[in-house]
This record gives sequence, C-alpha cells and structure tokens, in this order.
Amino acid sequence: MARIKHSFSVLGLSRFGMKMATSLSEAGASVIAIDKNPALVHKISESVTQAIEADLMDWDVLERLGVFQTDIVIIGLRRSFEVATLLTYKLKNEKHIKKIIVQVDTEEKSEAIKLIGADITVFPEKDIAEHLFRQLITPNLVDHMSLSGDVSFVEVNIPEEFIGQSLISLDFRSKYELNVVGVKTIDNSGKEQVCIPPSPNMLFKEKDRIMLLGMTDKVDHFVEKISN
Repeated sequence: MARIKHSFSVLGLSRFGMKMATSLSEAGASVIAIDKNPALVHKISESVTQAIEADLMDWDVLERLGVFQTDIVIIGLRRSFEVATLLTYKLKNEKHIKKIIVQVDTEEKSEAIKLIGADITVFPEKDIAEHLFRQLITPNLVDHMSLSGDVSFVEVNIPEEFIGQSLISLDFRSKYELNVVGVKTIDNSGKEQVCIPPSPNMLFKEKDRIMLLGMTDKVDHFVEKISN
C-alpha cells in the first residue's frame, strides 16, 4: 500500500477522531493521537504512530509533541466546542499546518468555526444521511465527501465500460474534467491494494474502485452518468 506523505494530528478521540486516526494509520500515514482520557489513549496506542494522554489546552505540550509540525490537524471534540474553537484559532496561526478539520454537531457551529479558521467541518449525522441517500440513488457510489461548496471527493466502482482500459485510452481528464487521485484494486491474493497516484497506463479490472477529485458539478455529472 502506498504511504501517505502528509502527517496528521488527531486531537480528541471521539468516535469520529478514533476512526480517522486508525483509518489514516492503516493507510500508511504518520498519526499522532492525543486525548485526556487514558482509556481512549490506551485503546488506540497500538494502532497509530503515537498515542498520548495530554491536556489539549496546554500549548507547550502540543508543541513539544510535534502537533504544530504536522501537515493536517483533525479536531474530534464534538462535545467541547469551546475547546475546539480555541484550538482552531491557535492552530491557524501555525505556518506548517496546511489544513484544519473540525467535527461539529450543528450548522451554526460549522459556520462559526470556519470563520475562525477551520478549513473543513464534519457533521457526522448529516454526512451519514447524505451518504446513505447518495448510495440509494447511485448504486456505483462507494463514498462521497464534500470538501467545500465547490469541490468534492468520491470513490466509485469501476464502470463496466472502463474495464480493460486505462486513463490514457479513456482520455479521462479531458473528457470528464476530473482528477483520478487513486485506484483501489484487488491483488492475486485477494488483498486490497491502493495505488496513489495511479499509473496513467494502468488497465482497469473488474472490482476496481476509482477515487475522484474535482468540481462538485463535474463529480455529480460523472456519478449520474455511470449510474445510468
């Protein structure tokens, strides 16, 4: 499996934070997971690069642990919006950090924390409902994430007409105006492999899944096309 180049800090091990930390680590990323609850830290300790029990409001500790030197910070403090807000404000001023992702539980909090500096907000119940809706109406869709109002990421099952063809033979980028950032494929032993980025000459096989990034209207048009 290709190793993810970005490094991550996950601050707060809510169910969302726990899932993000373990999934990123399984994908090959370097992940620092921090929470004040020793039980949660112990639970995840063997699944991430570092798992540390610490006060998230202690800036000196966060700096010493290397949080300010990671590329992407994920804040999983759904029940502690005040702490999440202060963390976002502080982290936004750290030049090395490229992106801040924050878990919220209302649209109002999402709007507020974006004004403070969050790049992406995650609203689990809303996102799950939207994900289920999209799966019901678009059978080829595996996963969907709106990164902003204009940009989306999707993972879709390979359309039958793509099997045996490559990105070059499909003239994919020019035809669909989308970027294929990864391909999930099954190897001869039955294990899933992730190719990031995929070779433009790679021939698609049955059961492959492609990961697409692009403008939301282009993404929606592509998903609708292959679902029909």
